[in-house]
Amino acid sequence: MDEIIALVAAHGLMVYALLFAYTFVKSGALPLFAAYAAQLGALDISMVAAASFSGTWLGDEVRFAVGRRWGSRLLERFPRLKPRVALALRLLERHRHWYILGYRFPKGARTIGALPLGITAMEWRSFAPLNFLAAALWAGLLVALGYGAGSLAETIWGPALQASGLVLLALFVAASWLLWRRASRRAVSDPA
Repeated sequence: MDEIIALVAAHGLMVYALLFAYTFVKSGALPLFAAYAAQLGALDISMVAAASFSGTWLGDEVRFAVGRRWGSRLLERFPRLKPRVALALRLLERHRHWYILGYRFPKGARTIGALPLGITAMEWRSFAPLNFLAAALWAGLLVALGYGAGSLAETIWGPALQASGLVLLALFVAASWLLWRRASRRAVSDPA
C-alpha cells in the first residue's frame, strides 16, 4: 500500500488530470479512491474535490449540448442506446428535477444521463443550475465518503483494517446497481 501511495503522490498532477477525465466521462468509484489517497496524504483533498466536481459538471454540460445538437442522429446511428434513452426519457417525463439530481448515482446511468435531456425541449438555463447542484452533491458525497472511510479506518480500526474503504465502495456500487435495476423494472412495467 505504501508503494501505491508514494506513486500517487509522485504523480499528483497526472492523477488530478486522470480524475477529471474519468469523471468527465462517467461516474464511478475513482473519486472515492482519490479521496482516500488524500486522507493518507498522497493528494490534496481540495484538488480531488475540484477535479471530481469539474469533470462531472462539464461532462454533463457537453452531453446536454450533444443531445441538443445531434441526439436524434446519434440514436439512429447507435440503436443500442435507444432502450436506455427511452428509459431515461420516461423517468424524465415524470421526475425531471429528481432525474437530473439523481442520474449520476446509479452505475451506468450517467454515461448517457444528460443526453436525453438535450433531446427534450428543456432549456439549457433550466438544466445548468440543476446540473451544477447535482455535480456538487455527487462529487461532495463521494469525496467525503472516501476521505471519511480512510479517516475512520485509520482512527478507529488502525492500519490492519484500512480495507474498510473497499467494503464501503462495494456497498455503494451494489446499492447503486439495485436502485438502477429497480428503476429500470418500474419503467418497463409502467411504460406511460
